[in-house]
Amino acid sequence: MEMTSRHSWLLALARDAGDRYFDAQTRWCLIQRDTLWYAAALLFDAEDDRRALGRALIAEATSGDGTHTPATMLALLHGCADRLDDGAKDNIIRNIRLELPRAALVELHDGNVNHPLGAWATLVLGGELTGEGWAVELGRSRLARFRATIGDRRHAGHRQSAMSEYCSPTYTALDLCFLALIAEYAGNAEARLLARFLEERLWVDTAMSFHAPSAQFAGPHSRSYQDDSSGGWSGLHAVFHAALDHAMPLDPETALRFEHPSALLQNGLVAITPFHVPAQARRIALEKPFPYTVRRTTYGEAYHENHAAAGFSDEVYPGGWSELTTHMTEDYALGTASLPYVNAGHADAFMLRLRRSADPCCTGEVRSLFCRGVYNESAVGQRNRCHVTGGDIDASFLYEEGRTATHQHGGTAIVLYAPKRAGHAGVRSFRVDLMFSPALPFDRLRIGGTDVPRLPHESAENAPLFFQDGTVFCAIHPLRGPGFALRAMHPSPSTDTSCTRCTRILVSSAISPPRRSMPGPAVSRSNFRPSRSMRLLMPSSSARRRAASTKPRAPTVSAMSPSRR
Repeated sequence: MEMTSRHSWLLALARDAGDRYFDAQTRWCLIQRDTLWYAAALLFDAEDDRRALGRALIAEATSGDGTHTPATMLALLHGCADRLDDGAKDNIIRNIRLELPRAALVELHDGNVNHPLGAWATLVLGGELTGEGWAVELGRSRLARFRATIGDRRHAGHRQSAMSEYCSPTYTALDLCFLALIAEYAGNAEARLLARFLEERLWVDTAMSFHAPSAQFAGPHSRSYQDDSSGGWSGLHAVFHAALDHAMPLDPETALRFEHPSALLQNGLVAITPFHVPAQARRIALEKPFPYTVRRTTYGEAYHENHAAAGFSDEVYPGGWSELTTHMTEDYALGTASLPYVNAGHADAFMLRLRRSADPCCTGEVRSLFCRGVYNESAVGQRNRCHVTGGDIDASFLYEEGRTATHQHGGTAIVLYAPKRAGHAGVRSFRVDLMFSPALPFDRLRIGGTDVPRLPHESAENAPLFFQDGTVFCAIHPLRGPGFALRAMHPSPSTDTSCTRCTRILVSSAISPPRRSMPGPAVSRSNFRPSRSMRLLMPSSSARRRAASTKPRAPTVSAMSPSRR
């Protein structure tokens, strides 16, 4: 495949991230899969010793997952054969022989999709490489079953039209990679045609979720990391940049701010993957008329909560049908999922994307709004303890510890939150955070009927919040539950307060652009406190300088509703 300036830029991003995280003693860059992505980028370095390091890392690599790692090895063998030495090639073949039985165990269960597709790419391409016909046939048959499952599953009033792991800014990018590898390199004609059909249909599906005016992927998202949700960078952005040659405001540093370097290392795979974008998908992505509404139906598996210390709990989240709704105008894209993706570990069941100018030239002129239900003091942009799973998580995502149910009509969405029923040891409070991605200050911010000219600010709890960003007007109405009282942690353990059970969110566009405000601090935060007041806070100047020089935390608006089971 032809290497363009776009591919070279993606490879440079992967090399830079790899240089930062490569451990010279272990010879690993995070994990083995990511190390191979780093090695792929090194193969295209201008310096001989750096290319030699890439070959050496491939020659000594081992695989043990049966999915992403062997699929990456096959991408290297097919796409970079002229840059590999015999040691690297022989090691890939050895690993593939060992990985075929492991890949054969990976099946689709109406949840995760990217790992099965990686396994099936391993079976088809690896089986052909090693002469194992059974593996080729198994991979082909599972691709055929996958197409039938997501294309013709029916029930009374329902027909599945989207994958269970739908529109993930990180994992849909890998889905496109693995399907493209089979479609390009498979010798088995049926497997090649199946993969090409599925890749092209996935391109169309992804294009329907792309909001070209803001250059963001509209919600809802089955799985998302903090950089995905904030909108500065994602794996899908990288894939679009490589395959569509469409100029977009991108901020790769977002992935590093939120401790998600894999989103940059993944470019090593993206850059060597030969995608097949149908003309129809390109038109839908870049030329769709507005207003534009798309509704899709997906089916998800029932899920046992995975507790890091105690294994799987008795708590089961029901699976079944979920309606995915996305409504777009030229100014914004609002998307919801009626039920969350499996356990909703890091998912955007509600997502608002908007542009703050007619032609955004940087990510600061685009804003995202999304939400999470969290326990205790967990907050976006920092390392937290996840009470549902019983383990610690890094800043790459804020774990969803609530369950959502949504309903959307056009630019109006109702979002219902309740805490999960598992993992309540040590839980003192539950709240719902409405999180705004970093951008220029709001053109106008109004809370409870009062303009907020500056921060900090206090207002009554459950007051409606209104903001104006460019030509977009958004109103957020917290709604009280019916006679629902919960015990608060602050200011004292005996204080009871009503719980915000439901939020109604309205979005509309202005007819003409408003007056622009002067640039100012990009970080703001508000907390709905159990003392029935709301505070909008701004970090001190020293905190802002520290955040700007290290890892800025995304601004949030938090609706706090403490509770105890």
